[in-house]
Amino acid sequence: MELPTVSVKKIDDDILLNVYKKGVELSENDAMEIDNVHITMSQGKDVFIIADFSKGTSTYDDSAEKFFVNKGKMIPFTNAIAIISNPKKSSFLTKIFASNRTYYPVKEVDSIEEAKAWFETLRKEINTVL
Repeated sequence: MELPTVSVKKIDDDILLNVYKKGVELSENDAMEIDNVHITMSQGKDVFIIADFSKGTSTYDDSAEKFFVNKGKMIPFTNAIAIISNPKKSSFLTKIFASNRTYYPVKEVDSIEEAKAWFETLRKEINTVL
């Protein structure tokens, strides 16, 4: 699904890929729109999310940050979020999610493949608990 700020694709039964467009600033309204797309695409099932910011710099305003971390309808259905950023040093997004104590694991990765590998280890942990 194409939105003004992001392209969202389902790349596996339980993985959503968000590819953010270069130079966007996400508002709370954008965050709500992305959250609604996630709800629709996940069909109420638990999913992993890859947030790909490697195309260029994107920013969040404070209200968007708070929405993603505390108010999103997707929070209970999110197993984990992998963040791909450019440059590969610690991104502001990872810092945002880490400092706000999310309900799910967050990790910065270098590629979609690395995100999928991490998700696979988390799936095994989830299945062990169940």
